[in-house]
Amino acid sequence: MKVIFLFIMVFLVSACGGGGSDSSEFSDSNAPQIESLDTNLELGTIILIFSESLSDVEPAVSDFQITQNGVSLTSSFIDINDNSVIITINDLSTGALQIVYTPGQNPIKDQAGNEAAGFTQMVVSDGYIRDAEVYADTNNNGISDQSELINGLTTDAQGQLLIDDEYRDYPIIIKGGINVDTGAVNLLELTAPAGYSVINPLSTLVQKIIASDDSQAVDQVEATIIQALGITIAGDKGLSNYDPISDLSENAIVNRVANIQIATIVAVAARADTQDDSGASNIQASVWSNITELVNTTAEAIKLDANMVDDILSVEQNIQYPVDIDAAKTAVVDLEAIKQNSGSVTVEEAMAEVIQAQAKAIDKNRPAAPKLELLADSDTGASDSDALTNDTDPSVKLSFDTKSTDGTAVIVGDLIELLDDGVTIYSHELQQSDIDNGYYTADLTDLTDGSELSATITDMGGNTSNESTSTIIDTLPPVITSAQNSSISAPEVNPVIYTAAVDNYFDEIGEVSFSIEDTTLYLTPGKSSISIPDLLSSTQHVYVSSSVKSDDGSQETITISYNAEDATTTGLGLRVYFDSSTLSSPDVSNIFSSDLIAKGVIKSDSENLDSDASTDQYINFAWASLFGEWPGSAPVVLATITFDIAEGTSGTSAINFITSSNAAGFDFKGQNHELAITGESASAESKLNIDPVTGEVMLSDEHGPKLLSEYSFNIIATDLAGNSSEPYAVTLSVNDIAESIKLDDTVN
Repeated sequence: MKVIFLFIMVFLVSACGGGGSDSSEFSDSNAPQIESLDTNLELGTIILIFSESLSDVEPAVSDFQITQNGVSLTSSFIDINDNSVIITINDLSTGALQIVYTPGQNPIKDQAGNEAAGFTQMVVSDGYIRDAEVYADTNNNGISDQSELINGLTTDAQGQLLIDDEYRDYPIIIKGGINVDTGAVNLLELTAPAGYSVINPLSTLVQKIIASDDSQAVDQVEATIIQALGITIAGDKGLSNYDPISDLSENAIVNRVANIQIATIVAVAARADTQDDSGASNIQASVWSNITELVNTTAEAIKLDANMVDDILSVEQNIQYPVDIDAAKTAVVDLEAIKQNSGSVTVEEAMAEVIQAQAKAIDKNRPAAPKLELLADSDTGASDSDALTNDTDPSVKLSFDTKSTDGTAVIVGDLIELLDDGVTIYSHELQQSDIDNGYYTADLTDLTDGSELSATITDMGGNTSNESTSTIIDTLPPVITSAQNSSISAPEVNPVIYTAAVDNYFDEIGEVSFSIEDTTLYLTPGKSSISIPDLLSSTQHVYVSSSVKSDDGSQETITISYNAEDATTTGLGLRVYFDSSTLSSPDVSNIFSSDLIAKGVIKSDSENLDSDASTDQYINFAWASLFGEWPGSAPVVLATITFDIAEGTSGTSAINFITSSNAAGFDFKGQNHELAITGESASAESKLNIDPVTGEVMLSDEHGPKLLSEYSFNIIATDLAGNSSEPYAVTLSVNDIAESIKLDDTVN
């Protein structure tokens, strides 16, 4: 059974291509590459991120040499998680890190067993320099040849760069970028001998001396420089991993100033080179040569003064591109004074003065103008971009460039100022949190109408940006000047009935917008109420049994009915009273014809027999039966009357009934009728709108403009800053309205 099982397994492996001939197709021969490095201060960890998943075999703690702020850090634990190597560090803090990884007995590997190369995280400083180009001087000629550029590699905001062991045996050259202390463009070409983990003016001086005299060993050259510049390094360490910027020792101020003095002198010379567009000028190289000679030949610690700066910068130069020797002298003398006074100030105080002195000498580029914006709660303007508000205590946001590499980006210590008509009303020195955010917010108070806000930034070198675009404080509302009581003839409606005007606010009508509140009393055609009376004994009842308006509301048709318990009477004489000024041209029809003797004749109400002063005419009817058989049945319709409703009327109109004679033995009871011409005020949709730009008030009706005799409305004018006028009440009379205007178009 074992033999058979083995045979089957061999067969399956062979059938699946497991013979090994094609296995190379799936093999991984690429070593993992270090891609980035991060820190977590809360956890005290450094995280190395590689290009692929790693083997879980941890490297030894001794494979890493880590330095921060001039202090060697000790790793307590190393862990691997997928593509990350996590190093737990005692006393990890803020500041640039120098890391050298040298593969040991258990190197970092990927899942296939490919070993990661060693690497170095270097620190580039004058101040720390970000976004610099990095070159490996493979031909060792001290020149950053374009073919030696390491593509894709640059320095971060703390001047840090990760470089593979591939370049460990070559001097590294950096150029360009931004000095994050001064904000100035880095014009220096800085370098370091092979194996260094720092690049700064001191390492550059080491490489320059070795290049000029290769008989000297690196440690010998370092000793010469340390002695000549009066530098004291804790623990008698050399310069290969010494970062002056992170030095916190008691000698930190003297050491940093010595480094900055060299950097400033050479940077002033390098600026002269930039004036030559052809690139042929190389005053920087000559100045480095002079400094190298000075260091090599001095027997005592150098004390830089104005005369010595003159000597260092006395190079044969094209007069067309002069060196600003005075700027260099001023900076070096100021820096020397700081060095001599180092015992009486803190490192922080001294470095603020150092940065200021250097910036004035080397930074000649003004910052980019900030962007001034109102925060949402303060922006009362019509749009987000009109830079207007009526808020006299506004909150503003100032955005600025923190990334550019042309010297216009801001840095910590730059001064941002808010101006009102050119006068500073608020200032703030930028902090690291502002730089991280890319903006700063300010709360202003007690501004006045007409205030014109703008902002500038002044950098550490004293260069001031252009002013930002302005924001205007406007608290005055527009003033409406058009008539409040006006009239218009109906033929002039087109359909504009009124045009609002303001007092040349901001000199242009387009700078305000108009809105309208329609206060016109819109009425609807009235609906008359009908009530059928209860029958009383021995009583002849007359009443309106139906009252209906025409579709257009211009006419009302009423039906007059009769009822009684006994339908065999001798007849009835009836008068129907009405107000002819409201209800005109009565058309009488459908008269009850049985025993009819008076057929609806219209007469004047001269005697006021209905005791109602509002009526002035009546319609006379009469029916008489010789045999007492009228009307023969009940109830019956006596007549139908259609009235024309006079244009412009409203409310109700009385229809009254009295008898001129009634049947013997019967009482008469006429139930008067209130004919509703218009109903109660309705929440009808406004038929007015206003052009927000021109102020033209127009009638809006899908069937065309149909006029009322009067319109009332409030106009509000609002400017771009959000100031609104008080409602401006307008009453507009419309004259000569055509008789064809219909009641359902609302009658006031």
